[in-house]
Order: sequence, then structure tokens, then C-alpha cells
Amino acid sequence: MRYDTVQERVKAAQVKLGNNGRVLLRYSGTEKLARVMVEGPSESAINEISSDIAEALEKDMGSIV
Repeated sequence: MRYDTVQERVKAAQVKLGNNGRVLLRYSGTEKLARVMVEGPSESAINEISSDIAEALEKDMGSIV
């Protein structure tokens, strides 16, 4: 699997945040779990970006997450 939607949304988030934040996406090596960490200028921006990436993870990975 290539997870194209996830990659696109992470890149879009990085562009949107610029130098004002960062995105960290980490897949667990021991659990069926992916962690999304977003730092940014406001809580609303962080919530929007993290929800968008989580939605893409569910779409691309489905039940394996």
C-alpha cells in the first residue's frame, strides 16, 4: 500500500503550517495503531489538520489501523 491520501494530506498540512508548526505521523511497530501529532498556531488549526489526517488514515488503511 502506498497511502497516497495520507501523504497528500500530510504535505498539505506542512504547507499550511509553514514555519509555524509541524506534523509527525508515526506507525506503531507493536500495535495496529498510527499516532498523529500536530503542533500549530491555534487549537482550531491543530484540530482541523489532525482530523483531516486521521480521516485519510482510516480511508487508506481501513481496518488495519
